[in-house]
Amino acid sequence: MNEAEFDVVNAGLGTVLSGSYGSIESLTATSELQTQSLISEMAAAMGISTNYATGDSGDFTIDGIPATVLSPADSPWATAVGGVSLALNPDNSIAWQAGWGNNQTLLTQQGLIFDPPLAFGFVGGAGGGPSGYFAKPSYQKKLPGKFRQLPDVSWLADPYTGAAILISVPNQVPAQVWQIWGGTSLATPMFSGIWAIANQEAIAGGGTQLGQAAPYLYSLPTGAVFDVVPVKSKHNVTASIQESPTLANQYDPNGVMSGFLTGGASGKNFVSALWDYPFFAYTSLAMSFGSDCSDLPEDFFDGTSCNDPAALTTKKGWDNVTGVGTPNGKAFADSFYGK
Repeated sequence: MNEAEFDVVNAGLGTVLSGSYGSIESLTATSELQTQSLISEMAAAMGISTNYATGDSGDFTIDGIPATVLSPADSPWATAVGGVSLALNPDNSIAWQAGWGNNQTLLTQQGLIFDPPLAFGFVGGAGGGPSGYFAKPSYQKKLPGKFRQLPDVSWLADPYTGAAILISVPNQVPAQVWQIWGGTSLATPMFSGIWAIANQEAIAGGGTQLGQAAPYLYSLPTGAVFDVVPVKSKHNVTASIQESPTLANQYDPNGVMSGFLTGGASGKNFVSALWDYPFFAYTSLAMSFGSDCSDLPEDFFDGTSCNDPAALTTKKGWDNVTGVGTPNGKAFADSFYGK
């Protein structure tokens, strides 16, 4: 990968290099972190933005390791792309956006009813947080801490609210198949696409190639990005499980998402929905959206609890789940005209 990216940079093959891969920073050799960052630094000097995904496992504590981030998105010379969940209105306008983080609870499966609900906890979310190696760059001077913070920007990544992709394979029956995909590996090429358009606008207006995207993102004009803030549904999932004709157990949203376990964290801001699991008949899940952390108590070893102050959290302004927010399409690209 390093050799391929060096060839792209050395030959100046484009204005944007999009990377949907990475290695866990705390488990990556220092020499490799330096090499990857050097390629991004060379790219920036050549007027090329290297954009990298921040990962799909939150702060990676779900893997049983201390909180960390993903490389090469951690380089101060790269642009780190996080993710959001997206809900649309019937007219396809945006109903709400939330920092991507899903918790999951099993309600029914192939004729079985789970009482209390069987909580699986955190099942995926956007990577973010401070680097443990790279110092904070000047364009992040207003952010907390002394180290490089991830992400810089975000876009659609939640696979449960993902993008529809039409796949065509020769001699396949049917000839074309629609699939729904997500992950920061979706958000990163989407952002890279609009950054290529921003470069076109800059040049069309008499400017030059923009180079690294990240330094521009912290001083955008009003309206260029959507600031993704915490959301809370007025209709969080509740459950009434009928044990017998005369006995019904009632569960509030916290009871549904935490499996009625003491110390659960679902009382935090989140949106919830019922989900029919497509791979097993008669299987229903309760999903939460907007919590990039675990709804289960700390002692369930499901990653950082949402009750932990160190949990990845969406907030007004820059945050460690969505960065500065999501691009506002045309307004975002237009803001670079003539730069």
